[in-house]
Parts: sequence; C-alpha cells; structure tokens
Amino acid sequence: MFTHNQIISSFKTFSSDHEQLESYGTGPIDEVNEATIQEPIYYPQMWAFLSGAATSENTISYSYDVLFYDLVQPDASNMDEVLSDTILIANDFLIYLNAPENYDKWFFDIGQSIEPFTDRFRDDVTGVKVSITLKTRGAQDNLCIVPMI
Repeated sequence: MFTHNQIISSFKTFSSDHEQLESYGTGPIDEVNEATIQEPIYYPQMWAFLSGAATSENTISYSYDVLFYDLVQPDASNMDEVLSDTILIANDFLIYLNAPENYDKWFFDIGQSIEPFTDRFRDDVTGVKVSITLKTRGAQDNLCIVPMI
C-alpha cells in the first residue's frame, strides 16, 4: 500500500529532479503562491493538493490537482511561452507517473486533460492544471493489518 505521504514525496522528487522546475509546494489551494517575504517563490513552480480519496475492493484511490505555472510579464508578452512550457512539464509529469519504476507504487491512466489558467493567484502567473487519480493497493479484506489490540 502506497500512502498519501509517499505519493507527495514522489511528486517532490519529480519536481526537484526536473530541470525546468524551480520549486514545489503542497497543501490547500488557498496556500498556492502565498510565500512570505522571508520565503520567496521561485518559478516555474509545481503545486499539488489532495482533492479526495476513495476506497474500493482492495484499492485506495487518491485524487490530486497538480498545478504547473510561471510568472507572466506585465504586458503578457510571454503568456504563450509560459503555457507552452507548462504543458510540456505537465506532460513530463504524466510520463513520470506512468514510468515502469512506479508500477509497484500505483496504477495510473496516462490519458489526462491539461487545463490552462491565467492570473489565478497573488502573482501574475499562467500555467496548467492536471487532475489525476492514483490507485494504490489496499487491503480492505484483511483485518489483521488494522492497528487494534
């Protein structure tokens, strides 16, 4: 069984290993792009948050919204460039999720839609959102693993 904390850690690994991403964050949507003066935001940034979880026969499904975004010039002259780059980064992320080394961690359907957004947060950013669901092995039929006396 792969847990939410292990999944988020895998996301962070992807972000730190990706040559274009400069920072990573996780948490509620209202915390996106809200670093203080003591904690500057480095762009492009990846942000992931758990949007839900569900169980079914011996699986736990975790749903995440994952954002990839970068700063846009005041005149929006680089908007298409930012969208192009963040779409490619999102695609790289989907490839990572479906890589053979992750087969023992989760089940993932690579066919996902990528939704663009602009000016969504405090800074003037543009980027994309990918909504994904990762299914992990559960054990709802095994009372022996429940931490009970």
